[in-house]
Amino acid sequence: MTFLKEGLDGGKADKETMDNFNRFGVSLFLAGASEVLTAQGKINPGSQIKILVESILVLRFKKSHALNLAKRYEEYLMADSRYMQMFQAGRAAIAVYLSDHTAAPRLLDEALGEWNKPKAVEPESGPTTVMFANWVRATGGDEDEDYNERASELHNRIVEDALGAHSGLEVKRLPDGNMATFSQTSDGVSAAIEMQKKTALSNQGDDASSLQMKIGINAGLPNDTESDLFGTVVRFSAQIVERAAAGQIYVSEMVKGFCKGANFKFQDRGAYELPGAEDPVKIYEVFWNGGTTDGPVAGDPPAEEKT
Repeated sequence: MTFLKEGLDGGKADKETMDNFNRFGVSLFLAGASEVLTAQGKINPGSQIKILVESILVLRFKKSHALNLAKRYEEYLMADSRYMQMFQAGRAAIAVYLSDHTAAPRLLDEALGEWNKPKAVEPESGPTTVMFANWVRATGGDEDEDYNERASELHNRIVEDALGAHSGLEVKRLPDGNMATFSQTSDGVSAAIEMQKKTALSNQGDDASSLQMKIGINAGLPNDTESDLFGTVVRFSAQIVERAAAGQIYVSEMVKGFCKGANFKFQDRGAYELPGAEDPVKIYEVFWNGGTTDGPVAGDPPAEEKT
C-alpha cells in the first residue's frame, strides 16, 4: 500500500483522473508486486488476494471489480503482451523498491510510459507453448524443511538457467515448480531436456540432497479467443505434468507436431482422458538421456485412464 501511495503521490499518475485502461494496467503492476512479496514471505499467501483488493480499491475501482481482478489476474496475462509486461514490471519494481524506498514514483511512471505506448503491429501468431516443471520430493522429504528448501532453490536455479538459454519466460513460481512459456515450441523441449540433464548431474555423489524433476509441455495455435485458448493450453499442460513421473518429460501431440524435423526422440505413451477435453489427448515422452523405452514405464497411468 505504501509502495502504491508513494508511486502515485510522487509521480505523474493521478488516481482521480486516471482512465480505466491505466487503472487496469496499475492493477496488473500491483499483482506482480504482490506475488514477489508473497514469495519472499512478506505477505501471507492466504492474505495476498485481500491485500491486492485493498490496493486496487485505491485506484477507485468498485469493490466487486477489484475482487474480480485480484482473483483472476492470471487469466489476463497472456491475452496481450502488454499485460504480461506490466505484471513483470511490477515484479521488478517491488524488488528495486525494497532496497530503495525513493524509487516508487520513477518505477510507476516508467511502467505506465511503456503501458501507454501505441500497440505494435504483431506478426501472425505462432503456437502458444506452456511448460510446467515440477520438482519431486525424495521419500520422507515432506517432513524435512532443510531438504525442501535446498531442493526448491536448486530446482529454481536449474529452471532459470535453462529458460535463459532457450528463450523461455517464467510466468510464475508454484509451491512445487514453475510455469513458463516459449514462443518456439522446440525451445521448450530443448529447455526441458537441459533441465533433466542438469538435475541428473546435480545428484551425482550426493544422494542426501538428490532432486528429481517431472515436466509437462502443451502447445496450441491462437485464435480469436486467445485468452480462452491460453487457458486451455495451460490447463492441459498442468494435467500432462501430473501424468509424468520423476525424470520424465511428457508432451502433447501438438508439441510433437510443432517439433517435426527437430532432433528429438518421442515415445508414444497412449491417449489420456483429461478433464475438459472432448476426446482423449495423446501424450508422448521425450527421451533426454539417449535411450528409448518400449512398453510401460514408471508413471504410466492406471489402465482406466488410457484409451
